[in-house]
Amino acid sequence: MNSSNSSYPTVLFDTTVLCGAIRGEGINRQLLKLVTQNLSYRVVISRVCLMEFIRNATVDGIGGVTYPMEMGERFLDVFVYPVLENSPAVNSIVGRHHRKIVSRNEMKIGQALAEISGLSIIEAVRLAEEQGLQRPLREYDLQDVHVWVTAIQEKCSYIVTSNTQRFPELIGEIKRVKPGQFYNMMMD
Repeated sequence: MNSSNSSYPTVLFDTTVLCGAIRGEGINRQLLKLVTQNLSYRVVISRVCLMEFIRNATVDGIGGVTYPMEMGERFLDVFVYPVLENSPAVNSIVGRHHRKIVSRNEMKIGQALAEISGLSIIEAVRLAEEQGLQRPLREYDLQDVHVWVTAIQEKCSYIVTSNTQRFPELIGEIKRVKPGQFYNMMMD
């Protein structure tokens, strides 16, 4: 599948999918396996999420476990790089602690995301008016804004993440789904 093919819905996998998948044969790993066989979706993984995963797995630890670099590299070779063959990793226009995010901490999330992502005025107004995007950006996890901006930038239909506590359910028309929900969607 060509990564520019717009006939397939685009879905962004957050770092939480990769972190969950390295831990074992759970739903996250099953999802990574499935998306290499089911080309009904264009899967996006950002370079920032890849770097977060490597740092989490090999330095900070995931679920109290720090993985040796060789194990992290093997995991990427077996489970992540096959996904990226269909759609290479994308650049995010902002990183985790980018000044564009921090400087908009008090803005309503819709307005902040619209400004950061470079949407047109019409698109920005529509996004800012969406239900649930009226709270200040600071009420969400600012370290996830790069995920939201990348999803907007890549025109995603879904963001697959396990982080649902401080992550909006909708960003414009982009729907947040848990890995198990997305797995079930692919199986239907």
